[in-house]
Amino acid sequence: MSGIYLLLGCLISSVSCQQRRPNIILMVSDDQDVMLGSLKVMDNLRENIMHNGVEFSNAFTTTPICCPSRSSILTGLYAHNHNVLTNNDNCSSTLWQRNYETKSYASYLHRNGYVTGYFGKYLNEYNGTYTPVGWDYWMGLVKNSKYYNYTLNHNGQREVHGDSYAEDYLTDLVTNKSLDFIRESKTRDREQPILAVVSFPAPHGPEDGAPQYANLYGDESGYKTKSFDYVPNFDKHWIIRQKTEKMESAQLLFSQLLQQKRLQTLRSVDDGVKKIVDLLQEMQELDNTYLLYVSDHGYHIGQFGLPKGKTMPYDFDIRIPFAMRGPGVPRNQTSRKIALNIDIAPTILGIAGIPIPEYMDGRNLLDTFSEERLAARPWRDSFLIERGKMPHNKTHLTKPRMKTKAEKLRKLCGSPNYVYPCQAGQYWTCTIGADHKLRLQKCKKPGKPKKRKSRCPCPANSLVRSHRSNQGINVLEMCGRRGFSQSVRNKRVRGRKGKRLQKRMLFTSHMKDFETRGRSAYNKLRKEGRKRFRRGAGMKPDKRSSINGQRTNKSMVLTNSCRLYMPNFEIRCLEDLYSDPNLWVRHMGHLARSVKTLQFRMKYMKTLRKCLNSYDLLNSNQHCDCPPPSLKPRSAKTNITHPLDEERATEEREFEEQRKIYQQQREVNRALKEANLAKKQRKIRKKMKAETRRCGYQGLTCFVLSNKTWTSQPVWTGDNQCYCTNSNNNTYWCVRIINEHTDAVYCQFITGFREYFNMIVDPYQLVSTEMNLQESERLVYQEMVRKLRNCKGNRNCTLPPFVNPPANSSLINSTADVDWPLRDFDIPSTEIFQGNEAATVMTTAQPHDPLDIPSVRLNHQTTTQRDGTPRTFNSPRQRKGFRQRKRQRGLEQTQIPDERSRIKAKVSQKKKTAKAPRIPRPNRRWKYGRRTRLDNPFSPRAQNVSRPKEKNKKTLQ
Repeated sequence: MSGIYLLLGCLISSVSCQQRRPNIILMVSDDQDVMLGSLKVMDNLRENIMHNGVEFSNAFTTTPICCPSRSSILTGLYAHNHNVLTNNDNCSSTLWQRNYETKSYASYLHRNGYVTGYFGKYLNEYNGTYTPVGWDYWMGLVKNSKYYNYTLNHNGQREVHGDSYAEDYLTDLVTNKSLDFIRESKTRDREQPILAVVSFPAPHGPEDGAPQYANLYGDESGYKTKSFDYVPNFDKHWIIRQKTEKMESAQLLFSQLLQQKRLQTLRSVDDGVKKIVDLLQEMQELDNTYLLYVSDHGYHIGQFGLPKGKTMPYDFDIRIPFAMRGPGVPRNQTSRKIALNIDIAPTILGIAGIPIPEYMDGRNLLDTFSEERLAARPWRDSFLIERGKMPHNKTHLTKPRMKTKAEKLRKLCGSPNYVYPCQAGQYWTCTIGADHKLRLQKCKKPGKPKKRKSRCPCPANSLVRSHRSNQGINVLEMCGRRGFSQSVRNKRVRGRKGKRLQKRMLFTSHMKDFETRGRSAYNKLRKEGRKRFRRGAGMKPDKRSSINGQRTNKSMVLTNSCRLYMPNFEIRCLEDLYSDPNLWVRHMGHLARSVKTLQFRMKYMKTLRKCLNSYDLLNSNQHCDCPPPSLKPRSAKTNITHPLDEERATEEREFEEQRKIYQQQREVNRALKEANLAKKQRKIRKKMKAETRRCGYQGLTCFVLSNKTWTSQPVWTGDNQCYCTNSNNNTYWCVRIINEHTDAVYCQFITGFREYFNMIVDPYQLVSTEMNLQESERLVYQEMVRKLRNCKGNRNCTLPPFVNPPANSSLINSTADVDWPLRDFDIPSTEIFQGNEAATVMTTAQPHDPLDIPSVRLNHQTTTQRDGTPRTFNSPRQRKGFRQRKRQRGLEQTQIPDERSRIKAKVSQKKKTAKAPRIPRPNRRWKYGRRTRLDNPFSPRAQNVSRPKEKNKKTLQ
């Protein structure tokens, strides 16, 4: 696409540049407005770029604040996708450097053979300790905009500048260094294209202009738009509602001086634009160069009574200057297509002939010059305006945790490899137990079920008297470990403590008929059982052990309660082992541990035997260095592993990666906290040293205007003043719609407040008409905001063309023919037409009333009165009170009783045996006690009011 434009530009300019890639120069100003008249003083910009290229009249920023907007320019992403939401959090942080800075347009052009250079302000929190990825030449300003006494990172070296205009004035220094870069790059290799970003600090504060322009623009009044000093504004969000009185003379003088100094700084920017264009013309590179001029966001001075600043969702803060010239770009034209700051990165990539990544939210502005491209994919007519962040949102700092067993099973059972019933080749299946929990079970192999072998090779008969003797109980004969009867022995009972106790209790019940043994023989056998089997002792006759005076045969100690007697291989245990269930359970646990220990020893003994068999007796120098035995399970079972083991291994790897990221983020946050703490301490020390009075308001960002605010002429000579400009928690999301039939903006604030402006009839956003919207219209706008807030990529972030609401919608008829009055309270009576109905507005001279605003003056027809005449409301509060009273009476909001229901109500009322007399109501007052209803001059019944007559009282006998 860009190649077509380049070829067309080369043919028009008759320059042999068919094989040369174009140069790109992006010029960015800081805090430059459109609606306050800043472009009027920039003649060189209009003559060299706008008249020789295209000016986008509908150019906007998606986030009207410095660092988020500049991050969007670099990456082509909305603020919610690059996570730079304010000038502090994540602005030039390690997270930004790792995840987003590497994806800027500079890195793409650098990899594709462009020589890149950056000059001037970068990001507000850039500390100058590194050079961002993708820049061959780097001269970045440390921290925020300044004109004198600043620090630069110049190709990795820190440069500290002073207050000399000839050597240190930043606007001129940025221009001169960019000219040197262009000249040297083209002299070294004319065929190699360049990318130069010239980021001017003007007209950002502290608004220090060049000395030669110190006496200009003293009488400039272009900033006084219709919204200038427009108060009060009770239909707008809480920051603007704080301002309820007109500006004082000191603030009016400050606004005039601020506008004068801003225009003076822009004259140096305008001179820099002319120097760059002249150099390109001199080097015969102008016809092969794209020049873009843009600002990061707008500005306001006195609009709605606000002293100065940005960050508001109104046109004076979101509209930006945007002009472009180059090969294939139409000359001296104004485009009404929507151009955003997120479109700059895709446009630069398109000019360079680089494919635009799908993750970028913006689009290539060169497509607006091609009818074929627009026909294939229409251009956007809506976009998102967002600012701020959700409070206390620290999900990225959440410590990672391991999944529970239930979560792992839920994930595994969702896989087709664990279906129920088992399929061919399936080893595990998921089932639901009696406790309604997921469980994993092994799949049974197909075939005949195998009979369970008896633990003891003896008949399944009960204990008889002959099975016991004076030498203990013969375990091998009675098979007592599984019970006595066939049913009990074949019963499959898995061994847990409770089930073992239950079996032992059953066994004990069969032992109740045993005769009591002699105490002497019992004690001797018990002492004998306490002996431990010593290593290497083997089997030997126990001379000291005898029962009833008879010597026993050779025996081996198995446990502390059981012995093996030779040569008949009889195992005899103490009787209390079968009578005490708790002792039996402990004995079973000890026996299981002993078996495992012996198995482990047997593996090493087999390894030792194998090693000794291979020992060469002839070579005495060899030693039997045996490797440890393999403790892995048998080869037949290696192919079947438990699914939770695989899940655990995968989870441990993921958990370790998340833990490392979490630790890194904690270190970064700790460093940020320390830096913020040091910054706060510096501010506290600075405030303590200041001699000015305390300036601040809860929830607002304020500043002190004093004679130290500006160091260059002209300076402030009045008294110290305290002004509040903004708030850090002013979070909102807006959707802006611009097409042939609609020009509107709908905003949702984090506080729940909503605003809506029809820009066709109210271009200065004086009155919010959100209350006039129908519920269906409101839902449409809310859905658009929801989609844009979560969008990712230019395909997802470009909504379908907006369709106008129905003809009877309040979006069209509520303000279509309204001629909004000026903010004068002494103008004569006026008629305002609302749709096809005329409503008289009384604007006679009267004292100032905060309720007297245009949204209050409009009469909103909602229902009818008893006499059939339309009921009118003079304010949103009055309509809200009417609805509340109506709900209390049990009626619907718009329900009007018909004739039949009214007759039925009268008949039922006459049938009552008693009726309370009607008492006249006193005149109700407003909710906040501002005035009585009869004192309201806007009420249609204020001129003719009659008290209700009392009905004749009738006494019933």
